[in-house]
Amino acid sequence: MKYYLFLQMTALLFMMSYCNKPGAIQLQSGDLLFTGPDTIADSGKLSHAIDEVTRTGLKTNYSHVGIVEVDDYGIWVIHAEPQRGVNRESLDSFLRTDDQGAVFAYRLRHEHHEIITEALQRAHHYIGQPYDFTYLLGDSSQYCSGLIYKLFEPFNIFELNPMTFIDPETGAFHPYWVDYFDKLGIEIPEGYLGCNPNGMAASEVLEFLGEIKK
Repeated sequence: MKYYLFLQMTALLFMMSYCNKPGAIQLQSGDLLFTGPDTIADSGKLSHAIDEVTRTGLKTNYSHVGIVEVDDYGIWVIHAEPQRGVNRESLDSFLRTDDQGAVFAYRLRHEHHEIITEALQRAHHYIGQPYDFTYLLGDSSQYCSGLIYKLFEPFNIFELNPMTFIDPETGAFHPYWVDYFDKLGIEIPEGYLGCNPNGMAASEVLEFLGEIKK
C-alpha cells in the first residue's frame, strides 16, 4: 500500500514540476507530439529519408508522431517506432531519447475532443505490435502516422493520400528508398494510399501548441 502511494506521489510531483516550468505546455490526453528528423546512425537516415520526400510548405519538418495519454500515474506517449514497435513510454523517456529531434505538440480542435477517450482505448489494442517497415497500413504491424490514422479512422479525422518516395529535388526515386525496398524484396509502393507526419501536422483539425522543452 505504501509503495502504491509512493508511485502516485512520484507521478504527481513529476506532472506538477513539468507543468510548472515557465512557458511549459500543459499536455492533455489526445495531444499529438511530432518530432523532427533524428540525428544518429540508421535511425537518422530513415527519418531524414521520410522527411525529404514528404515535406510540405510549412516551416516545420517532421518524421515521427505519437499520441499523449495522461493518467493518475503520469504523462505517457504511445507511438510506433522501428526498434520497439508500438509502445507506451513516459513523456520524460520519450523526450530524452538519444536520437530524438525537437518535439512539437499539436491538439485536436475542440469539436473533436469527445472522441479522444475512444481513440486512446483503441491505441492500447495496438501496443506490442511490430513496426510496419513496408508502410502499407497492415493490421498486424504499424508505422507511426499510420497508427495515429487508425486510432481516429472511425471518426474520419485524418485523410489518406497517395504516398510518394520521389525526391522532389531530382524527380527520381530517393536513393535511400530504392535501396530500402530492394532489401525488403518488394516494389516501391509509390501511389499507394498512406499518411506521413508532415501531412498529418498540416491537417486543419489540429492546432499548433508549441515546442516541448526537454
